[in-house]
Amino acid sequence: MNARVQEIMRELPPSVRSIVVDAAHQYGVKIYSIFSPSRRNPVVMARWSAMYRVKSEIEVASTIKISEWFDRDHTSVLSGLARYSAITGKPRLTNYDLTRRVNNPSQIKGVKL
Repeated sequence: MNARVQEIMRELPPSVRSIVVDAAHQYGVKIYSIFSPSRRNPVVMARWSAMYRVKSEIEVASTIKISEWFDRDHTSVLSGLARYSAITGKPRLTNYDLTRRVNNPSQIKGVKL
């Protein structure tokens, strides 16, 4: 584990640390990869799973606090929670609307391809 991840893990509350370790083991990824910029599918799913569990199991865990703990932007946490719910069928924890995302530039008014 590199020094940055060790520092992040030390700053996490024990309950969050435990959830991160569980998610890493569940998805077969290294703990440090959850905090990395990696966008590989198992890493992203482990990250989203950990964020989801933190939000659902820890009462004081606001999305802003989760963004600080996971070194992510606040909107990345909202999107991750919504995507994880959509993929797994678990209850939604936020009102973030995935259908408002524009995945196809041709859907943007005034853009011609």
